[in-house]
Amino acid sequence: MNLTKIANFMIRNAAQQYSGIVGTLCLPTVILLPAGVPQSQPRESALAPTTANRVTVNAVISGRPASVAFFIVNIVIAAAVYNLIPGGEPSLDLLGDLLGVLSFGFVTAFCATLLHLFCKLLRGRGSFWMTFSAYLQVSSTMVVVASFCALLWGAITIVASLSENPILVFPIVQLLLEAIYMPLALVAVHGFGYWKGAIAWWTLVVLLLVISALLYIAAMIGICS
Repeated sequence: MNLTKIANFMIRNAAQQYSGIVGTLCLPTVILLPAGVPQSQPRESALAPTTANRVTVNAVISGRPASVAFFIVNIVIAAAVYNLIPGGEPSLDLLGDLLGVLSFGFVTAFCATLLHLFCKLLRGRGSFWMTFSAYLQVSSTMVVVASFCALLWGAITIVASLSENPILVFPIVQLLLEAIYMPLALVAVHGFGYWKGAIAWWTLVVLLLVISALLYIAAMIGICS
């Protein structure tokens, strides 16, 4: 076993992951495609649609890191950080964590499919794989950022002796960041205006809230009966 090669492999992939996270935060119009997507896909300026306000947005396809691998590593990082948040319930159940990651992956695929449908209804021009990749990239990046924000706020509450639950910071930060970044990514993918991207995204959010409310009501009815 060559420890030098292992170390170089880990450093190289960590650098790529960090570059992907920072790149998404700085320029969400740079979309990472899955490794299996043919290299014949258009690159750089080939996907430079002019939006309704005549602003040209470049959607650059990069093969490193691939979007699915980027998503999985981000979710693992977020899960590890989430377990460190004060006030949470640390879990050492690897099987449970794995099932949680898989469940989150299925929900993400479902949301990405709905989001692509809404974009097509708004006459978006991007492919499903571009929408899917953009959703994986942005959502997983925001989960990582939200988990670190919750961890930071948890540390502040301990130092300042505050009673607020830092866990609540996680969904709030995630929702706010995705509300900003997701439409920007959709603009690059589908070539429409920012407000169409925002409409598609918030339509998905409202639909998910309605589904969650219905499931909660059904569960409460089942418990009461």
